[in-house]
Amino acid sequence: MKYRRFVERALLLVVSLGSVYFVAFTAYSDFKSTRQRALFYQLQILRMGVNIHQLVLHNNPANLLEVVTKTYRLRDEPVDRKFVEGIAIDTHGRIFDPFGNPYFYDPVTGWVRSTTSGYEFW
Repeated sequence: MKYRRFVERALLLVVSLGSVYFVAFTAYSDFKSTRQRALFYQLQILRMGVNIHQLVLHNNPANLLEVVTKTYRLRDEPVDRKFVEGIAIDTHGRIFDPFGNPYFYDPVTGWVRSTTSGYEFW
């Protein structure tokens, strides 16, 4: 009788721990997937901003901060436009990817990439 009660409790503990692990793993996977999607879209936005800068001003921006903060005006338009909108800048003027690592920008080629391990070639 004591043995059966012990087995029931042990089984309940294993099932409970398995459920907690499954929920935690699912939440982590969703969180990572959300970061990956955000990284993909931020890279697209930053690269598009660099391309617009190249088309409008005929040169590569000196750094990513220039793309995020600078504005331009098209001929015969009364409004200034930003090269990029919706990218957060920290208090030191740095731009980080959703994983918390800085973006790398090559001013010679105009290429933007993440420095997060595993996402360098996105």
